[in-house]
Amino acid sequence: MRSYVLALALAACGTGGPAPGPSTAAGPRPVRSLVQVARYPRLAVPVAFAGDGVGWVGQAGYQVVLYRGDAEVRRVLIGELATAEFLDADGAATFGGRAWGPRSGEFEFTGPASTSSDGRVGVVYEYNAPTACTCDHHGSDRHDGQLVRFTGDGERTRAQVLARYPSGAELQVAAAPASVAAVAGRTLSVWPATGDAPAVEVELAVGSVQSLRWAGDRYLVAVQAVADEHDQVVVFDRDAGFAPRWTWQVDGSVRELRVRPDTDELALATARGVTVVALDGARRATVTTTGTPASLAWSPRGDQLLVATTGAAAGAQAVLRFDVR
Repeated sequence: MRSYVLALALAACGTGGPAPGPSTAAGPRPVRSLVQVARYPRLAVPVAFAGDGVGWVGQAGYQVVLYRGDAEVRRVLIGELATAEFLDADGAATFGGRAWGPRSGEFEFTGPASTSSDGRVGVVYEYNAPTACTCDHHGSDRHDGQLVRFTGDGERTRAQVLARYPSGAELQVAAAPASVAAVAGRTLSVWPATGDAPAVEVELAVGSVQSLRWAGDRYLVAVQAVADEHDQVVVFDRDAGFAPRWTWQVDGSVRELRVRPDTDELALATARGVTVVALDGARRATVTTTGTPASLAWSPRGDQLLVATTGAAAGAQAVLRFDVR
């Protein structure tokens, strides 16, 4: 079962000991290098920054753990089966993806999920996987999956079903402050972040994509597998009807892709390390890690990057914190 923790960027992360803080720069500047400023020797995948840009959170088993630096502040149980959750500043779940899945079958699954850079808009795919038991086969929509959009302000969360797909459909989803998107096969569907307007649908000029992300509200970034240990990044331009604007190859398989907030840059994690590149593929900075990068997170202001690594070697399991220089 694939499970996800959704909307880990909280409005606050409690109090605790000192931790490396964000820079005082007025706004994002192009990345020239990444300088490691902290290492937390623990396994935490996925990771995210708290909304204050100082605290951070990571998943540990069926719990979300909130940290200040290396000090644990609080643990939040996210359920017997890790699933999509939208958490407020106090760690209370205000939205649960499982609650929106078909409820009459025995199993409910959380598929792809995404939140906007400001943590206020999200989209999650929920579906049911019935067994051969006759009790799982009543009603006409029991096998459906639902794509759910939610918006929140830290106090109240509103959720709306956008579309239905066959149970277990291969979807890629992305959320931005103004739009949410889903790709099924080669069909891209884009909805506004609020309101009841229908989706704009476009047939993409390329085949199956992965790791769908918004870069602002104009560009959609995705990954395509083109050969063993070689992926390519495709950047689709909304202003050109979502035609590909840039396409470039990656040396290795992309394990994680995160767009730097309010910039034209993104971080890519492969087995070889982490690279920051521009949307057109121009390389900005590269770092290597002892463990294998498994999760990335930019701070809200884009001035720091968290890299969670895994592996069996000594020191491979850690969360690394980098300053943008």
